[in-house]
Amino acid sequence: MNDESNLFSSNQNCEEPKSKEYLAIQKEVASFAAWMREYVIGVAKKLGERFHIGGELHESGYFILAGLTSYFEGVGQHIIGSGYEKRGGKSLNREYAVTLLEIFGAALNNDEETAKEFKNCVRNGLAHDGAVRNRVELSRHFNSPIETIRDKQSKIIGFKINPHLVAKEVDMHFTRYIAKLQSGRPEYHEMRQNFAKRRDEIDRFSVADSNTNSTTSTSCTPSPNFSEFQRPTQ
Repeated sequence: MNDESNLFSSNQNCEEPKSKEYLAIQKEVASFAAWMREYVIGVAKKLGERFHIGGELHESGYFILAGLTSYFEGVGQHIIGSGYEKRGGKSLNREYAVTLLEIFGAALNNDEETAKEFKNCVRNGLAHDGAVRNRVELSRHFNSPIETIRDKQSKIIGFKINPHLVAKEVDMHFTRYIAKLQSGRPEYHEMRQNFAKRRDEIDRFSVADSNTNSTTSTSCTPSPNFSEFQRPTQ
């Protein structure tokens, strides 16, 4: 049995499994996992299956990508323990690149600039323009989740994407990530601390925004309260 397989067995060599801090983090992790599986990854996987068989909702490929590209950003912020990192007023995109390369590093040559270009073409295009930028081709017949499209000078001019396979890879990545957080093993202590740091950061932003909006007639919570996560009634 390899190291990764052990994550799904017993929680041997746990790091202070009964401490208040450990239990608080585990509660947040479980709620975060439930939210992501219910509303992001689960939906993307179901749509991906429809896309794959070419049946009803077979044109959902871009919608799948719109949802999953938020995964790279949101989970990435928990992996590095911080929100958007900026230098000179510009985002470094590190949180996005870290997650994207963990999953699709081989396809993207483990290159951060290629990951940033994917974000620009797919995530930023869909989020800000309402359409992808540059050349992005989708097909259920592509054998790889993501491939780069290059010109004669080897410059990246776009991407080939199979949304069904992307959704499957993201699901497997998230399963591994949550298993590491929940394992209690000492080698994942920093990963758990980074997760907790990001949750604390979000909570502080929520409180600050709540105080700012307290004098208005309506207010909203800028981020989901995972600790009180409940599925909506049917």
